[in-house]
Amino acid sequence: MTAPEAAAGRLLLDFLDERFPQIGRAEWQRRLEAGAVTDERGAPLAGGWRIPGQCRIRYWREVAVEAAIPFEETILYQDERLLVADKPHFVPVTPSGPWVNECLLYRLMRKTGCARLIPLHRLDRETAGVVLFSKDVSTRAAYSGLFMRGEAGKRYEALGALPPGPQREWQVESRIEKGEPWFRMKETEGIVNARTRIRLEETRGAWGRFGIEPLTGKQHQIRLHMARIGAPIGHDWLYPDLQPEPKVDFVNPLQLIAREVAFRDPVTGADRLFRSAYALDWPA
Repeated sequence: MTAPEAAAGRLLLDFLDERFPQIGRAEWQRRLEAGAVTDERGAPLAGGWRIPGQCRIRYWREVAVEAAIPFEETILYQDERLLVADKPHFVPVTPSGPWVNECLLYRLMRKTGCARLIPLHRLDRETAGVVLFSKDVSTRAAYSGLFMRGEAGKRYEALGALPPGPQREWQVESRIEKGEPWFRMKETEGIVNARTRIRLEETRGAWGRFGIEPLTGKQHQIRLHMARIGAPIGHDWLYPDLQPEPKVDFVNPLQLIAREVAFRDPVTGADRLFRSAYALDWPA
């Protein structure tokens, strides 16, 4: 959460109580006393701390009941600056809906003891694969800039329905904006803001395995563009048509994996390549 410049000089407890009135002042006081509200470096903040101006404030969102997600991430690599994880399907990267303690960020904080972890890019809860985290505040901007400028190469793999016709390669371009309901995106008229390269690499019956290179990073971009070419991803309940939300039973994972992330390290100059070990499940 970012406290705006206009909050300068305000007591933290007053700011939190006004910003999130549904939680209640007493509950914020309890969380502050428990050390659950920190600055960007992970240092606990007290309710009497005065906000100096625009700044980042972190807090642990809580839920009354949280289902365990029965899949565990793998740490592919870490040094003093980076941590690279292989995320399972169903695990959100950051707190989302009913999942807080089960999110990848908090799992990794507990596993490594590093309270300064910050994800450097997004990955849907339903998608498995490679996710990078910053461990070091001083180099965070250098690494996050790779993703903001499109300098980190990302490659995905998906199983989708075979599209009609003989075509095996596509470059899909469209404009993606927020849709309805709020958790869906939609393609609209206007200036293109989403580009994806797609290649059909293998077929089995009515299904294909696709290699996918997103050239931009809009939410649900790959899922929308796969549906657009007539190859909706296996077990996608959002696209092309909204289906009833599946039960939280952790079966039928979305057949989409963030397979690789590659880049030139902005600090060391070394070429980096990280690859997910997760497999796609071909339909029987």
